[in-house]
Amino acid sequence: MNVRPRARLPWSRGPNAVTSSISLVTVALIIAMWEVLPNSGLIDKTKYPALSTTFRTLWNLIAHEHFADQFTKTLERFFAGLLLGTLVGLLLGIALGMLDRIQMTLQPLVVVLYTVPRVALFPIILIWLGLNENAVWIMVSTGPLFVMLIATIEGIRNVSGTHLDVACSFGCSRLFMIRKVVAPAALRSIMAGFKISIGVALFATIAVEFLFESSGLGYFVWHSWGTIQMNNAMAGAVTAAIIGIVSYGLAAASERAVIRWRP
Repeated sequence: MNVRPRARLPWSRGPNAVTSSISLVTVALIIAMWEVLPNSGLIDKTKYPALSTTFRTLWNLIAHEHFADQFTKTLERFFAGLLLGTLVGLLLGIALGMLDRIQMTLQPLVVVLYTVPRVALFPIILIWLGLNENAVWIMVSTGPLFVMLIATIEGIRNVSGTHLDVACSFGCSRLFMIRKVVAPAALRSIMAGFKISIGVALFATIAVEFLFESSGLGYFVWHSWGTIQMNNAMAGAVTAAIIGIVSYGLAAASERAVIRWRP
């Protein structure tokens, strides 16, 4: 049987030399503006340090053990919260997506908790758990949890009914259908949710360090801003951005390796 490839919109073609060149030009323009505007006096470089100044400051900070400790703390909280939220959200999403009764029971609670701003939950978590690393991990995990939960449910719910009917006609067990039909079909949605969760978890990590912590890159940026050390503040923000960029790149590479049939 010949299977026709999925049609793609003409403006959504895969990467080629033209699109790659456009991306490189965009990045080059951003870098050039970041360097030229402060040094030319068009914007105040005491408030907006140039790119070269920012990386020179970052290079000097790397040699200090204090900054390395801040970086390590943020990295630990980020990955712990991301993995915890992703795992719990994935398992709950599978349960709610596969079992109608569980979805009918828990759906109202999920909707209520999802619509509550995550920052509003932080004081409640602190009252329950106290100000410690476990509470920080929980606070960071709330974002990825709901993103993965919704992405997993939608991925499972959007599995083609034809595929399920064919599997049933061959007498496949529920476990086989989950492994060979549902999971592969829902994987794209799940991986998309995971990539979104990276940004959400990093945002939550920095926000928690802003508000409650005395360590981490968030605290470092906030303290530098309070003491008008904008070079240090920008260097800390760039370091946090690097964490996000590298994490997203690893997730995208993993997606391409796992979903090999992706067009």
